[in-house]
Amino acid sequence: RLVLGTTLATFFAVGGNFGGVTSALLGSTDGLERLGRSLRLDAVVPISAYKRHYVLNASASPVGGYSTGFEFVYPATWLADVTIAQRN
Repeated sequence: RLVLGTTLATFFAVGGNFGGVTSALLGSTDGLERLGRSLRLDAVVPISAYKRHYVLNASASPVGGYSTGFEFVYPATWLADVTIAQRN
């Protein structure tokens, strides 16, 4: 029971960014930071005190082989735009 409880607690702490555990883990080394950003985990949890908002315009056809859309990075202490969140 102890091992199962510890495993589940660790899973929920990392998965839910409880106490900033996931943010600290992803921001601890350059390799993990790059991995987190390439997987776009910074759209969910802050990495190195920054979050990312990413929107892919699925209705438009790719231009020159690139997908249209936008993304921007903002400090994690800022509030996200509620209007954009409600539209999604």
